[in-house]
Amino acid sequence: MLSETERWLLRRGVPTFIHDYNAREDVFTRAAPFLPLAFLAEMQFALDATFTWWHNVVAVFEALIFVVLLWTIVNRIRGRRAFTLPETVGSWELAESVVVPPLVELLFNRHGIAFLVEVPLYGALLAAVYVVVLFGLLAIFLWAVIPGLGSVFAS
Repeated sequence: MLSETERWLLRRGVPTFIHDYNAREDVFTRAAPFLPLAFLAEMQFALDATFTWWHNVVAVFEALIFVVLLWTIVNRIRGRRAFTLPETVGSWELAESVVVPPLVELLFNRHGIAFLVEVPLYGALLAAVYVVVLFGLLAIFLWAVIPGLGSVFAS
């Protein structure tokens, strides 16, 4: 009954009404599937317009290996199997999602100043994800937009 009520609250965009709702076990864990997708999107930073096409392919492949290796190391440090999503998202995973994208660009494109600019940007992205998941903004948006679209197209 409790989990059914919690799912109802999540679908309605009011997860903060759930008893013992916290960032470590609930907010960032619900956002955990976003982190590997973000890593894949970050592979673009291994590309460089001055490289040949095959050099870009090699750079992306190397960056992908680097990111997967870091993901595996963090999972092993946390006592999990290598390629599993975390049950709770802690400081290791959060630091990884903020530091790794600029680190990929630094290591593969040698843009050192970009690292200093991008770390705060990825921190801000993580904060935005936190707010969206904490307050269920996506669920609220879908709850508001889908019936509205249905009534527009029904007319």
